[in-house]
Amino acid sequence: MDYTIKKIRANEKKNLVSRIEWIVPSLSNQTYELILISKAEHLDSNKNFISDIYEQVKSLDGNWSEQINDSEYVRVTFEKNLTSENDITIYAKPACHESILINGIEVPCNIYYKKMRIDAIRRMMGWN
Repeated sequence: MDYTIKKIRANEKKNLVSRIEWIVPSLSNQTYELILISKAEHLDSNKNFISDIYEQVKSLDGNWSEQINDSEYVRVTFEKNLTSENDITIYAKPACHESILINGIEVPCNIYYKKMRIDAIRRMMGWN
């Protein structure tokens, strides 16, 4: 599919891209606004603050927060209020102690994590 980047607007405060517009000849012009997170906190089971995890979770870059255990929470604040018109994509990594079950096959954690790192590198390099 051919496309042309029409405009990229950066968030000067955070030096991050906050809006991308592009033209795809076979589709109508579409504009998507990225709503970035501005704060992320790891909370215990009583919703008490444990740690600030913003730096680890602010972007999908292969860095993950500390483990969030069962009955614990993550509180995320966005730079704009969300509405029913917004789409939120969450990237979660399952906790893996010895092995993880994937499609009925038990996979050792070290193999699973290597595969995840390889997939992340392939995405960054555009080698889908």
